[in-house]
Amino acid sequence: MPDGGTQTGQDEALSSPALAWQKWREPGHCGSSPQRSDGSSTPPASRSRTTSSDSCSSCGSSDGEEMPDEIDEDDIGEAPDLDADPGAFARAPARLRGNRRVALEAMRHDGMALQHAAQKLRDDRQVVLEAVRECGRALDFASEMLRADAVVVLEAVRQDWRACRFAAPDLTSDASFVLEAAEHAWQVLQFASEELRGDPNVVLRVAAHDGRALQYASASVRAHRGVAEEMLAIEGRALRFLAPSLRADRELVRQAVRQDGRALRFAGARLREDREVVLEAVQQDGQAMEFAGAELLADQSFLLEAARLNSRALRHVKFDLSLPSDWALASEVVKASWEALAQLPMTCRSNSELVLCALAQDVRAFELASESLKEDRATVLKALEVDPWALEFVAPVLRAQKEIVVAAMRRDPEVLRFAEPPLNEEPDLLLQAISSRWQLAELAPKALLADPAFVAQAVRFDWRILRLTTSGMRANREVLEQAISQDGMSLELASAELRADRSLVLQAVRREGWALKYADKALRSDPEILLAASTSLPSTELALVAGDMGAETLAKLRLVGQAPSQVLVSSTFAVSLNAMD
Repeated sequence: MPDGGTQTGQDEALSSPALAWQKWREPGHCGSSPQRSDGSSTPPASRSRTTSSDSCSSCGSSDGEEMPDEIDEDDIGEAPDLDADPGAFARAPARLRGNRRVALEAMRHDGMALQHAAQKLRDDRQVVLEAVRECGRALDFASEMLRADAVVVLEAVRQDWRACRFAAPDLTSDASFVLEAAEHAWQVLQFASEELRGDPNVVLRVAAHDGRALQYASASVRAHRGVAEEMLAIEGRALRFLAPSLRADRELVRQAVRQDGRALRFAGARLREDREVVLEAVQQDGQAMEFAGAELLADQSFLLEAARLNSRALRHVKFDLSLPSDWALASEVVKASWEALAQLPMTCRSNSELVLCALAQDVRAFELASESLKEDRATVLKALEVDPWALEFVAPVLRAQKEIVVAAMRRDPEVLRFAEPPLNEEPDLLLQAISSRWQLAELAPKALLADPAFVAQAVRFDWRILRLTTSGMRANREVLEQAISQDGMSLELASAELRADRSLVLQAVRREGWALKYADKALRSDPEILLAASTSLPSTELALVAGDMGAETLAKLRLVGQAPSQVLVSSTFAVSLNAMD
C-alpha cells in the first residue's frame, strides 16, 4: 500500500474487483514487460500468455502459480477505466487473469476476454456465463465441460447463433437441445448432427420458424415428398431447397406458387414454360412474370391473360403500340384498372389516349404520365376537362400560364393552390377562388391579407375571411362596413374601437339583431340601437343580450314582454328619451 493509506481505504479497495488493476500498469511493476528468468522481456504479443518459467520481476506471478479468488493488497491501486480500455485484461499479469473477481468484471465488459483468463476460470460456470452473455462467440474459449452445458450454450446462442458451432457434439446430437436453440435462431440446424439433419420431424419443426432452414437438411430429407408438401403449404419459396426431382414436380410447384408466386423462380425450366403454372404464379404475385419462360413471354394471348389476372405483370412486357395487338392489350388493361398504367412502359405512358382513359378513373393517373405528356398543352387542357385536379401533376412551365390555371379553375377554383408563383398570388384569381370557398383566402399572401382594398372585396363573399386577416384589417372602417353589409354578425371580429362606433353598430344590428351582443357595453342601452335590434329579436332575447343597463332602457320604452311586431315607438321618442336621461 502507498504511504498514508488508511484501513478504510484498504477495505474499500478490496471490496471492488475493478480496483485491482493499477499496480501492474505502474512503472517497474506488472505493467512493464514481464521479465523472463534470463532477464529478457516478454514480447508484447505474448504478454497475455506466459509459461511457468516466465514471471513478473515485480510481483513474481506466473501462469504456474495458484490463482487467488481474492485480491492481494499489494495489487490494489487506482482502477483503470474499463469502458475506455476493455483490452486491459489481456495485458494483465497472470495472477490477475486468474483472479475470479477480476475476471468476472472483465467478462462484463468484453466476453472475448475469456480467451485470456486462466484455464481454471474457463471451467468456471459463472465466469463463462458472464462472457457468453456479453459475446456468444466467447464459448469457443470455454472448457470442454462447459461447451457441453446446455444452459451455457443456450445463453451463447441467444447472444449470437453462430456460437452453436462451438457446442459439444453431445448437445448438437440432442434433438431437444437443437429444437430449443432453434427457438432463438433457425440457423442452428446447420450445426446439428448428421442424424438430426436427416430426421424429417426435427427438420420440419425447425423449418417452421423459417423455411430457409431446409437448406441444412440432409439430401434424403430434401428429396422427401411428405416434407416438401408440408413445407410448401407454409412457405412457397422453400421450393428452392428441394431436390431437383421435386422442383420439376408439377403439383408441388403449383402448390408452391399458390403460396408465393415468386417461387416460380425455383421451378424446373419445363414448368416455367407451363402456361397454367405460370398464370397461377402471376395471379398470386405479378412479379412472377420475371421468371416466366421466353416462349410464354412472346405469346400475346398469354400476356393479355396474365395482365387481366394481375396488372403488375405488365412491367415485364415490351410493347409496340404500332401493332394492333399490343395497342389492344394496353387499352384493355388500362380500362380495367388505371393502376395498370404504372406497369406499362414509358411509350404507353406517353400516349395521350391511354393516359386520359386512366385519368377518367383516378386523378393520380396523370402523375404516371410521361414528362413530355405533362408538358403538352393540348393534352393538359383535355386532362383538366376530365379532372381539374390534374393540374397538380402538370409540368411547372404550364402551371405558370394563366390560361391553363383559369381553365382548371372553371371546374374547381380550389386548384389555384397548384398554380406556380407569382400566378397563385394574383388578386383576381384569389377572389375567384374565395367566391367559392372563403377558406381559400388562406392561399393569399400576407401582403394581400393586409391590403384594405383586397380584403374589402373579399369580405363581400364571406365576412368570416376577417378571421384570416391581420388585426389592422379588423380596425379598418371601410373593411368592416363591407363585412357588415354582408352579415351583421361580422361585428364580432371588429376591433374594440369599431365595436364602440355607434353608426357602425347600428348598421350591424339592423342586419342582425344578435350582433348587439358584440357591441360595446355602453351602446347596448342606446334606445335607437335597441329599437333596431328589436326588429329581428324577440323582446325576451333582446333583454338578455342588452344586459342590465339595456333592460332599464327597454322598460322605459315598454318593450319587455312584447313581440317586435307589436312595438310602435318612433325614433323621435327614442331621441327624446335620450334627452330625458
